[in-house]
Amino acid sequence: MGPVMDINDSNELVALFAVGQLGSSTTTPPGGYGINDLGQIATSAGAWTNGVVSPILIPGAVQIDVRKLNDSGQVVGDFYDGATFRGFIATPVPEPGSAIAGAAVLAIAMLRRSTRRASQARAGKGA
Repeated sequence: MGPVMDINDSNELVALFAVGQLGSSTTTPPGGYGINDLGQIATSAGAWTNGVVSPILIPGAVQIDVRKLNDSGQVVGDFYDGATFRGFIATPVPEPGSAIAGAAVLAIAMLRRSTRRASQARAGKGA
């Protein structure tokens, strides 16, 4: 399995060459540096979630390594720009579809609230 790099509250561990559960042989992507309590894994390729790697893209970077991630999905790591190693922190941004859906739900809730207030105001004037 290689050197163990991190373990979460569910006893899932991540190692440089494999990831698994303590006492089992289940593995997920190699190259892991950190794992959060949601089972998301910081790998050399990016943040791994349910079999999908979300790469971290930094303009001008020649090499990027994600080292750790928290339960909110924020990642920290380092990158090399051809001259210097630098650290970074990245916060996930919702996909546009998620943001649009969230804004639509908020707009509907606000519309219902203003309609209800208008109805209550009219009912109060007529009494």
